[in-house]
Amino acid sequence: MPKTKLKLSRKLGTLGRLFSIIPDTTAIIGKTIENSRPIIEKHMDQRHERQMTLVKIDNVVNLPLEEARQHLKNQGFTVSSIPAKPAKKYATARENEVVQMSPKSGK
Repeated sequence: MPKTKLKLSRKLGTLGRLFSIIPDTTAIIGKTIENSRPIIEKHMDQRHERQMTLVKIDNVVNLPLEEARQHLKNQGFTVSSIPAKPAKKYATARENEVVQMSPKSGK
């Protein structure tokens, strides 16, 4: 450490020591960011590739079961149905009507 910096550091005490380590800390942070950039870019590229492979699935809730099954099969999906347990929220649904789907519609 240069003499002037050392004298200033002694006079200012703790605050002086803090100021003397700021340049070193800034350099370390800069190197860390620079070294982590390839990792972050690789992750972003992988995420983008996954997003591009997603397929849009149409919402078939409230459609008759057979119509919904055929529609999804035509889009290339494997379809299975699970009978819903009786519940108040399904009180207005007709028999053999889709009341829920998994995965939900979207990508």
